[in-house]
Amino acid sequence: MYGLGPDKRPRWAILVPVAIIATAFLQSLLLLAIYYDVRLPATVSWRAAPELHSAQALTRLPPFSSHDTDNYRWYTDAKLRQLAACTARGDCGPNADKAGIAIFASWHCHWAAYANYTGGEGVWCVGMMRSLERQGFTVLHGGDNDWRYIYHLHRQLGDMVRVIVADPGEEGHKGTFAQYQKSAAWPDGIPAWKWFRMTYYPTSESGIVGRAWMISAEPNLPRAQDVALRASGGVSWFATGYEALQVKSDPADFTFLGYGLAPAEYTAVVPWAQRPPRVYILAKQAHYFHNGHQAVYEPSFFTRAADELAAEFPGFEFVGGFADSRSADQRAAWPVPAVIRNLGLLDKHRFDEEYGHARLLLGLGSPPLSPSPYRALARAVPFANPHTVQNGRWTYQQHESMRDVPEPYAYQVEAFNYTSFVETIRSALRTPIEPLRFERMRRETADGRMRDWIMYDWRGLAAGILADRLAGNETQGNGAVGVFEL
Repeated sequence: MYGLGPDKRPRWAILVPVAIIATAFLQSLLLLAIYYDVRLPATVSWRAAPELHSAQALTRLPPFSSHDTDNYRWYTDAKLRQLAACTARGDCGPNADKAGIAIFASWHCHWAAYANYTGGEGVWCVGMMRSLERQGFTVLHGGDNDWRYIYHLHRQLGDMVRVIVADPGEEGHKGTFAQYQKSAAWPDGIPAWKWFRMTYYPTSESGIVGRAWMISAEPNLPRAQDVALRASGGVSWFATGYEALQVKSDPADFTFLGYGLAPAEYTAVVPWAQRPPRVYILAKQAHYFHNGHQAVYEPSFFTRAADELAAEFPGFEFVGGFADSRSADQRAAWPVPAVIRNLGLLDKHRFDEEYGHARLLLGLGSPPLSPSPYRALARAVPFANPHTVQNGRWTYQQHESMRDVPEPYAYQVEAFNYTSFVETIRSALRTPIEPLRFERMRRETADGRMRDWIMYDWRGLAAGILADRLAGNETQGNGAVGVFEL
């Protein structure tokens, strides 16, 4: 039934059976919940087992596996049954009674949850989902932009759904937001003010309502910002002014949500004396060494520096963990420097272990705004942040949030400048640091932003923007903005 579009539906033929079936299902489900504690024990296997009580079978969650990318429906259905059960028992989480349901359906979220995708967007989305769940909100999965299924969920849950994070979708895939958007002709569609789009980098894009509906993993830090560095309990904390949620509609700007890091007590720090004179290269792919406008070093820099530094730091080495999927011709034309010891593509646990034994994490220019420098600094590994310069001005930098972090925590390396390159490495090899964390990535701080975001009055803000738009006063700039139904 949820596959029907706005132009294919006798509404009475859908609504009446749905109401009857839903009522009967919920009655039976609540009856089960009243008599049985149906929360799934952590030790229960995902496979069907005859010894499981039927109520437990109804609420167990699927495994997260690269072989079962359609399990998002199983997961979501089980989460809804868990919510119904705890509601009947009266023991739901602290925010379940606030109609706090979020649906995550961006492809980054889906593939991070079900296919071990570890790109920055995936790390960020998993962090957002875990933050909401820690606080008792209900997080549902909508697959890889399965707008048909999202619409199906929204029709059942209505006002309980506060936010939806997804991409626009594709008609030939599983539908688009435009196909299921609320309108005068289709009043049971999804309101535009509930739909948020992920943009990892700060951009000038806009959603249908406005720019505040574009959520970002990184803040847009102005050069005039006030920053502060303080030490507490063996950890340095760096504040940038983006700790609390900021919703900006006039002038319009995207909404920074970001993500948190695991608490310091759960983060292993290798003592300085146990680290060899090692520089770990931040790269998952070999083509990052020659990546167009993001390339920042001559390949010869690595050989020259290895020879020069080995005399001063016996045992010095460059280490990386990257894959090389280039053709034979490309490898011959743009070889990876032979002095780099490549461990091959690593999982996140081995990655943390390997760079944690280094004295410097060296950026190659790609990937921009990676979460890895934050993780390295939390393990007392400084980051070398390369940048290009033209006419005395910085024109590109790998990680904008690292520009104002002082040495010896972050080093600003000028691109294609060997002296800057080798002196940065030399300084890092000599200078131990204590762990550094960003205040905005403190877990409780990030949780606060996520809580304020899901509970924000987005409908009220959208109503004001719409009134201005209809009056000819556009406050959201150009882009994908348009007229919508509240």
